[in-house]
Amino acid sequence: MLMQENQQNQEANNAQWQFNAGATATPSVTDVAQQSSESVQWSASEFIAYQKSAGWYLLILLGVAGLAGVVFLATQDFLSSGAIVVAGILFLIFAARKPRVLNYSVNNSGINIGDKHYTFKDFRSFSVIEETHVRSIMLTPLKRFMPAISMYFEPNDEQKITEALSAYLPYEDRKQDAVDKVMQRLRF
Repeated sequence: MLMQENQQNQEANNAQWQFNAGATATPSVTDVAQQSSESVQWSASEFIAYQKSAGWYLLILLGVAGLAGVVFLATQDFLSSGAIVVAGILFLIFAARKPRVLNYSVNNSGINIGDKHYTFKDFRSFSVIEETHVRSIMLTPLKRFMPAISMYFEPNDEQKITEALSAYLPYEDRKQDAVDKVMQRLRF
């Protein structure tokens, strides 16, 4: 009787092992954190700064004024036209902003970008994105209204950064989205 019960337990363990061995679930962050304590640190610009001439700013101003004029003629509404002008001015202010150099780190407690700390539970996956001869890592958030986070790096650091991230987050093959491509063409 005892021998038969041991044999049933062993068969159940083998069946469970076979199920777990074939499963594709990713290990939990705590399991991986115990396995890997490697920390990666680097410094990089927070975004790509394109050189913009005075003609670029003038062209954007003319485009905003033209769009506001067309909207006013179509709607006879000062509020809509004013909103377009304000949005255009904010666009120009952000376009003139210079990038800061931030310190980045990935370790078993999460991701640090400048003064901000993110846990791995905040993100679904990461991707390596190529933007005009520069590669960056995009972190895809779990929260619906949280924007994706880009981290730039030196080309020779890519492997150690992606290895450190892949210990905690799954890799997802993604391309630049349409908005990013338009902003790149505008040299924003």
